Amino acid sequence: MPSLVSECLVIVAYKRADNLKEIIERALFANVGNIYISIDCAKTAQDSLEVEKVETVARHYSELYKGQVRFVKRKVNFGSSNNVRTSISEAMEFFEDVIVLEDDCIPAADFFKFCDVAFDYMSDNPQVVLSSGSQFVLEGDYFPVLSIYPLIWGWCINRVSWNRLQDAFRPQAVGDPLPSNLGRAERAFWRNGRRRSLNGYIDAWDIPLAAYMLSNNLLALHSPVNLVTNSGDDSVALHVRQNDPFCNRQTGEFLGLISAPVQIPTYDRWLRRKLFKIRIWHPVTGFIRKAIEFYLRPVDKRDHIHSPN
Repeated sequence: MPSLVSECLVIVAYKRADNLKEIIERALFANVGNIYISIDCAKTAQDSLEVEKVETVARHYSELYKGQVRFVKRKVNFGSSNNVRTSISEAMEFFEDVIVLEDDCIPAADFFKFCDVAFDYMSDNPQVVLSSGSQFVLEGDYFPVLSIYPLIWGWCINRVSWNRLQDAFRPQAVGDPLPSNLGRAERAFWRNGRRRSLNGYIDAWDIPLAAYMLSNNLLALHSPVNLVTNSGDDSVALHVRQNDPFCNRQTGEFLGLISAPVQIPTYDRWLRRKLFKIRIWHPVTGFIRKAIEFYLRPVDKRDHIHSPN
């Protein structure tokens, strides 16, 4: 990679060769100056053929656009969560601003326009630590909004914010207190999800990130219009159900931040209920899940579970 220049698109890839090609083509059409592709190693022999197809696509574009498109192929399987975080950190060694797309997130042409505007906005508003190109709530309206929740289907972040957010992933963060103004069910939802993520029960990095943002009064800028189509409700998906209502959504045109982004309580309430599906029974289910996982875990590993209390 070259020394510091403006921004870089990080594409985290695994088994979706056709998607990777489409994302690269759209980024090149949008004149994205630097593209860094991170390909995870196949987890099983059955996955190897699909991962090889992904590598073939990445190698083709890296040879065709030398100096602009680069890729790395992991020698061992990092898993989805670790590969995302590692790839961003690698890019941040050389770039101040990073755009992140996993290989199930197909950007609209205007997604990159949004990111350019978002980088400027985040630079002027340090409480806003990342910007999301997905929009699930404001269909037919056009309001740039600030949310307490990050959306990670197509997003961007600067180096200062990424370095700050690393505290979310330290092992001790499993016991960090969540703000008292959150409802009991929501505290249980994020606390249990963070514990399961940091202790390796689930392959998810966005839950500790969201919990950290909630605890530190940090915000995300959400695009006023949907700019990313998630096509990940397929056989490769880890966290998305088939026929997920938030997948395969139409994208729109980004007209800029035509008004100052604002927080809208009903907007976050909608995300809480419809997207995260936080319910009153989460304290009970979280307790049961923790007990089951504790007793099923090998005896010599139980001491590695960090209690949040």
